[in-house]
Formats: sequence, structure tokens, C-alpha cells
Amino acid sequence: MDGAVLTAAAWGLVAASALPIGALAARLSMFSKRTLGAVLAFGAGTLISAVTFELVEQAFLRADIWPVVAGLGLGAVTFTAGDAAITRVGGRRHRGMGMSDEATTEPVPGPHRGSGDGGGMVIALGAVLDGIPESLVLGIGLATGDAVSITFVVAVFISNVPESIASTRGMLIVGHRFRPVLGLWMAVAGVSAIVAAGGAMLDGLDQAVIAIVQSFAAGALLALISDSLLPDAYRDSGLRTGLFVVLGFALAFALTSLD
Repeated sequence: MDGAVLTAAAWGLVAASALPIGALAARLSMFSKRTLGAVLAFGAGTLISAVTFELVEQAFLRADIWPVVAGLGLGAVTFTAGDAAITRVGGRRHRGMGMSDEATTEPVPGPHRGSGDGGGMVIALGAVLDGIPESLVLGIGLATGDAVSITFVVAVFISNVPESIASTRGMLIVGHRFRPVLGLWMAVAGVSAIVAAGGAMLDGLDQAVIAIVQSFAAGALLALISDSLLPDAYRDSGLRTGLFVVLGFALAFALTSLD
């Protein structure tokens, strides 16, 4: 197998390893709601910077404005449609429960206990949907001969931790056992590695096509930030959200300048 494909899979796995790590942190109840909100805001800021300088700018340099605009719109529409479908079947409900003031890791007794509604798998699908554009970016960068952006890997990792903690808490609250939940996140991390490897196989594409794919991922990530990360962060961190977003953006920008 090509070295770039293996490298992409490895980096995709590193970025997604925050998911099982977050699950372990949730099991140990290591973070308060306000802390999770602050970390989520910080991660959103790093992702905004990465999207701006690692994706949109690079796509524009490859192919001018219209492929970038088309890719941004298509990515946002695709992510929003998928997110709406997952939300309708409860894929985001468990995360909200995990971020609530009353959240604990103790299961809820009664008829909600267990996995009869398939909530665990739906949450996993939501995590895969969130991770596809991120992993694709890592693979495409290697396919085009670029070095792995440590800034982007850090941004993805940071944003994944509180998402995993909140979702894990929510699943435990409704009665899922911890080991299957941890296994679920490990499987999602594996899927992320596969997607990154698939992106690394897209070498030899026309520059305009690469630009559309990059901007597609950027549009999906911007939709994720707007629809999920920032609202959740503000709900739990309040007026501190803007401060942590800017701090995350500033750190990611500084790292980008050093790449």
C-alpha cells in the first residue's frame, strides 16, 4: 500500500483518537459542564482558523473563486441535510443530555434504559458525519503532496474531545453500558482512518476538482461549527464563549504561520 495512504490513515486515527479518550474522561467524570463548553468554544476557534487558512485559502490558490464557492455551498447543504436526518431520529439528543446541569454517568431507571431506540448507533453515525470532512482533508493534503497540517490535526482533536464526553455521558444516562460505548467510539475512529486513507488515494485529480473537494469539506465544517459546536459551547460556557473562540483561533493561526 502506498506510503501516503498509510500516513493519512495514521493521522486520521490520531485526530479521531480524541473520541475514545473523551469517552474515558466521561466515565471518570473529569470535566464540568462549563469546562466542556470552554473547550468546545476553543476547538471551534481552532477549526475556524484551520478552515480559513488550510482549506479555503488553499482551494482558492488552486482554482480561483467559483469552484471554491460551489464547493462551500455543496458541503454546507450536504452536511445540513445529513445532520437534519440524524437529529430527527435522536442522534443529537444524547449529547444535549450529557451537557446538561443534571448530567451524571448513572443510568436512568425505567423504560428509557437500554438501547432499544438504537441511540448509540445513531450517535455514532452523527460522529462519522462530523468526521468525514475532517478526515478527508487530511488524506487529500497528502494526496496532493502537501505535508500533514499539525494545526488541522490539533484543531480536530480538540473539538472532538468535548463532543465525545457529552455524547458518552448522554448514552450512559439512558442506560448504555460503558464498554459498548467505548467500542463504538473506537469504531468511529477506525472509520475516520479509512476515510483519510481514501482521501489520500485521490491523487492525480485536476486542480479544480481538488479545490472543490477541499472547499466542500470547508463548507461542511463551517456548517458543523455553526449548527453544533458554537451553540453547544454558548449554552454551557455563556459569555466566555467568544473569548475562548478567539483564543483558539489565535493559537491555530500562530501554528499555521509556523508550518
